[in-house]
Amino acid sequence: MQYLAEHEGIPLEQIIVLAESPMQFPALGREYQHVTLEAEQNDVRRQFVLLVDPKTGEVEPSLPQLRAAEEAAHRAQYGALDPLLYNRLQAAEEGDLFVVAISPAANEHTRQPEQLFAEVAALFPEAEAALQSHGAPWLVDDPALAAQIGLEYQARLEASVALSTEPILTWLESQGVAAESAPSIPIVSATLTKAQLLEASRLPAIGRIFADDNVEGPASTSP
Repeated sequence: MQYLAEHEGIPLEQIIVLAESPMQFPALGREYQHVTLEAEQNDVRRQFVLLVDPKTGEVEPSLPQLRAAEEAAHRAQYGALDPLLYNRLQAAEEGDLFVVAISPAANEHTRQPEQLFAEVAALFPEAEAALQSHGAPWLVDDPALAAQIGLEYQARLEASVALSTEPILTWLESQGVAAESAPSIPIVSATLTKAQLLEASRLPAIGRIFADDNVEGPASTSP
């Protein structure tokens, strides 16, 4: 809170902690507290998110930079492989088969739910109000309008997923490997050999490769 008071000029007594939870960056060997704060300034309530080092109390100024550094460190050690899958591969033969789930790397086509929410809300005044008051653009009073907004969101979500997963599907096809995917979830499932997995782990289009029993891909947010 002291950091916020110093950098934003908000009195300490006007700052409250809404939530905090640990946030780990294993490849960097770092752990922070992810702290959500709320403050009232000039009759306007604002929320802030800070990353605080629990050992030193210092605030990490840029979460995007920290995530980029974590990803670079992970890539240097594991490629795109999840650490548990990486460890399994060390004892495997080249022809051993693994059922895996593959998520795409972030690129210009990647859209997070909040980005899609904002895009859809910009098309409908009622959606903007619903997003601000209820957290989702399709939560409007008119059922027909809610359905229209929901369809618009779903279409944008599926278009984003299709563009993000297309390079993965193309590569799998070149390997003669059958793939399974869902229109609204950016995950591709396939069965690959150790050799294929090692090659896939170096592809820039692939974000992460999980063993089938270690999948924690992003959830689909749908109306």
